[in-house]
Amino acid sequence: IIDMGAFERQSDLDGDGLSDNFEIANSVPASAVGLDPMQDNDADGLTAMEEFAYGLSDLRGDYHNTPSGTILRLNNLDYLAISYPQNPQAQAYLQVDVLRSSDHGINDSWDIGETVISDRTFSADGNALVTERSLTPMQGQMREFLKILVTKR
Repeated sequence: IIDMGAFERQSDLDGDGLSDNFEIANSVPASAVGLDPMQDNDADGLTAMEEFAYGLSDLRGDYHNTPSGTILRLNNLDYLAISYPQNPQAQAYLQVDVLRSSDHGINDSWDIGETVISDRTFSADGNALVTERSLTPMQGQMREFLKILVTKR
């Protein structure tokens, strides 16, 4: 007999995009409906929804493994990129998109689909580090901005 393990779908009783397991582990007192997904309960600049998406804790400030920008060089061209942690358990509940604009959305709206995943590496805890880069080389533009949008599915 081969034990293949079990898959147990997490639930979200209050339908807020945070799994009950995450809410129980990150609320005091423990509750499956204890967190507001848009609240920053630990004052680290990330909402509970972002903390869940990134595999972080909403009880303590997480100043490591947070999204960061970088420049990637590919075929002698530079590309703006952003790296962020990804919690596979959150993917059933949350959508994570990288948006691009050349002027913070003033005349050039924030657009999905103008980036591509260039790297995804998994760590021992099962989370991934994802790097997405712009499709437009920096050499042909004056400025460029990337941001991450986390939304409920």
